[in-house]
Amino acid sequence: VDQQSHFCYGNPPKRRLTIRGTDPEDTRNKLLQQGFDESYEANSAKLLYRTEIAPAVFTDRWTWLKTWYQDSTEMIRLTPLDRESVMLIPDPKDPKKTFLGVVDVQKIGSEWEAWVWTMTDVTQVDMDWQPISTTPNRIGRIPYTMYGSRNDRKPHPLADAVLDQKAHINMRSWEMSGWRLQAFAILTLIGKMITEDQNSTPDGKPRTRLGMGHYLQLAAGSKMEAINPQFAVGEIRDAESSLLRETLERAKISSTTIDSSGTPEQPMAMAMKHMKPMEDRALNITMFGEQERQTIRDWLAHARAKGMIDVDPDEVEIRVEFPTEILPTDIAQTRTLDQKDVAEFRMKGVDYILKHVKPDATPEQAQKYWDELLEAADKSSGGLMEGLRSAINGNVPPPPPEQLSRAAELYGADHPALQPPAPDPTEAAPAGV
Repeated sequence: VDQQSHFCYGNPPKRRLTIRGTDPEDTRNKLLQQGFDESYEANSAKLLYRTEIAPAVFTDRWTWLKTWYQDSTEMIRLTPLDRESVMLIPDPKDPKKTFLGVVDVQKIGSEWEAWVWTMTDVTQVDMDWQPISTTPNRIGRIPYTMYGSRNDRKPHPLADAVLDQKAHINMRSWEMSGWRLQAFAILTLIGKMITEDQNSTPDGKPRTRLGMGHYLQLAAGSKMEAINPQFAVGEIRDAESSLLRETLERAKISSTTIDSSGTPEQPMAMAMKHMKPMEDRALNITMFGEQERQTIRDWLAHARAKGMIDVDPDEVEIRVEFPTEILPTDIAQTRTLDQKDVAEFRMKGVDYILKHVKPDATPEQAQKYWDELLEAADKSSGGLMEGLRSAINGNVPPPPPEQLSRAAELYGADHPALQPPAPDPTEAAPAGV
């Protein structure tokens, strides 16, 4: 749970808002983005998604995030809710994917309150489901976003992990029981025991004392011995390793990660170990991206209804961009390899600019910068690679100085003898000029 939460929101996504058909640098876009960023920062959105939303999704399959306007602070708030507190009103025509409204039941102090939200109305009901009051839904949306999936057919990785963990605990318990049997002697009687009420003194039969206050009386010819349980430690450990390998293979993780030969330190083994979590992350950020866009649309609807923005929410283009790489990398080495890929036409120059030079730029801005870089590289003695290295610092390399002739080096480029001849003023101009 913590690993996937970190993979998705340890490095949070960039949320971009732009009005369709306008320049991203337009003042209206800057004001819109600034207001949104300030609101999300006031709601501690980075911490909210990392520590509450994502863990709840990976633990319970889905959870709810409510977007609402708080009159006392004049702020749009983001509040996570337990999934049990929100009940869906499904669309009879599409009950699995479409809902017509929600019922939000919350305990306020010692009293319970219930609110029914639809696209047109907001109704407060009592605990007998009788309406108390109804007001129009002024934002035209149901501001409850479900994060996660209600698809019961999808396997639940946490539940599978719990079952596997129980199996491993049982296996370890068996192993520890075997070690206890091996460490402490198991005594057994071979022959016949004499009970306490039998005469043990006059008959001269041998007696065996066991413990500080009790005697174990044996009949003649009987004896006590300790049993060797012959506990097969190696076999138990082999069985435990086999079970672990099966668990890893079900999770699509290479079983070589538990090899004692040091294989986990090898790059390919480490890559295989992270393959399945990365596959899960790709699916999760696709799901979270769309659900975040729904929450942002709710935010825009509230902001428009309260006069915080003057933009039609339907005209706003929303982008939620999760980082493509999250595992630790050697930045300098990655940059050098990408420079080589650009020079050998395996990577687009615009992609290099967006990745290393101007990550916050739009594709159009990156293309313009790349064109300037190519133009400068054509005039530079260092070529394209030098231009890419200079671009890391945001500098387009200047063109090299003009090459001087040997005469110009000796006498100076301004020497009259080296200047081009002036045009003859007596020469007739071409016809038509």
